[in-house]
Amino acid sequence: MEQKSSNIHHGGCDDAEVKSGKRNRFFLGKQMKAEEFTLEQAYGIERRRLLNRSVLGWGVVHGFQLSLRHSRQDEVADASAQTAKPPGHVPPGVLCIGSGLALDQHGYEISPEGAVELNDHNCFVVVKGEDCKHDIQPIESMELGKAYVLSVHYAERRGGDAYIPSHCGCEHHEKNYVCETAVYSLTPIDPKRGCRCAENDCNAKQVCGYAAGPCDFWRGPHTQLCHWTMDRTVPELPPQLCEWHGQWVSIAAPVPLACVTVVRIEDRCVPLAVIDDACGPRRIVKNNDLLFDLVRGCDLTRISSISWSAWHRAETAISWHEFAKKFQANGCTDFVVRFSGPVLRSSLRTDIVTMTMFTVEQPTGWIVARRVPIIKLDLEPHLEKNQTLAADLTNGFRLHVNPRWLRDELAADEESWLSEREFVVEIEIRGDLILDCRHQAVDANVRIDPPIPSGNGTPGGTFVSSFHVQRKPLGTLVSKDEQPST
Repeated sequence: MEQKSSNIHHGGCDDAEVKSGKRNRFFLGKQMKAEEFTLEQAYGIERRRLLNRSVLGWGVVHGFQLSLRHSRQDEVADASAQTAKPPGHVPPGVLCIGSGLALDQHGYEISPEGAVELNDHNCFVVVKGEDCKHDIQPIESMELGKAYVLSVHYAERRGGDAYIPSHCGCEHHEKNYVCETAVYSLTPIDPKRGCRCAENDCNAKQVCGYAAGPCDFWRGPHTQLCHWTMDRTVPELPPQLCEWHGQWVSIAAPVPLACVTVVRIEDRCVPLAVIDDACGPRRIVKNNDLLFDLVRGCDLTRISSISWSAWHRAETAISWHEFAKKFQANGCTDFVVRFSGPVLRSSLRTDIVTMTMFTVEQPTGWIVARRVPIIKLDLEPHLEKNQTLAADLTNGFRLHVNPRWLRDELAADEESWLSEREFVVEIEIRGDLILDCRHQAVDANVRIDPPIPSGNGTPGGTFVSSFHVQRKPLGTLVSKDEQPST
């Protein structure tokens, strides 16, 4: 008996309601038309974008370097008025945006063809609205002196004319391909809110009211992670693209790049601006390489060099003469520490470093520790050619000891605590007290081999370096004219 076909639809693939998840089913003898090929391509694209927005997230993956192009006329005019400008002033210029890769909130991949300059052909002003109801205005409508958020949008251009004949006389034109590109927008910033940070605060939701599951005992807070994912917002399907100047643009999903202030507009189409903040409003996609680098602490400032590195944990004792040459009569020493990045001068105080000398008490063999009196740190930076640092930053320090101690222990032609037998010098640098230019503690954790650069991937820690020195022979003086080696 022939079975009657069922009208019951299982799942969400009713042709009238389908939005995603519908794909071709192939079988022998199937005929493919334009609709089937469109469906096949749309399924793959939609699934890829679903994974983008659900797993990878959205934001800038890499690139989109910002710069300002200045005309010769602007440079001359700004130089003539430089007396009224604060130090570090950068004159306004045409915004130049480098190539890059970004993912928007709907999973669209944004990858411009190359570096561009902002103008009325690739940029518009967004005032208000949502989806295609945004109030889009040309660049010439911007208010001078007003701050804007610069964003990048996914866009498509359709090209390659194709003439489609028809036997019914209803010929029409089509486009052969779609070119994926990018356009930019400027959105006014509310003065009360200012330039907002792209990253949201951590989700501090607590799930203590839920009963702990069996996984929590063995593998950590599984219940916390479970409810964390359940409470996440489900990414929505992307809305339709909006037509703008012959391009189809995802206007409702901007990826912020920077906060800028428009100073003037040239030729009614090119904005001249200054870059207020090129990082704060920029959301970042945390790819695997970036996360692994952060886990390893690659972003942390470290101790990059110590002037006594050849002595560090040496198996043989350093000669007294070599050790004494590290000190000048005025208390300046050649014990110098350098950092891999700028650190705050205000955090470099005498309590960040200690120099301890360990001697042996003759009758009992007790090891006695005595602190060398460090009276100040010389914070003069060591700069390469064309390198500059802000006034509140430096990249190293030099120890200065008390000259009176120096005369008594090193320069006196008589016995001292250091003349009885071989002794140990231990230098300790406290990374927890040293802040870099991002106000992050320096990763000073000591390593065994090699000791430099320091660090184990976590902020703070203590760097300890020790070496043995031969006893001080009598009749040895430190020359007043002797300069420390560099």
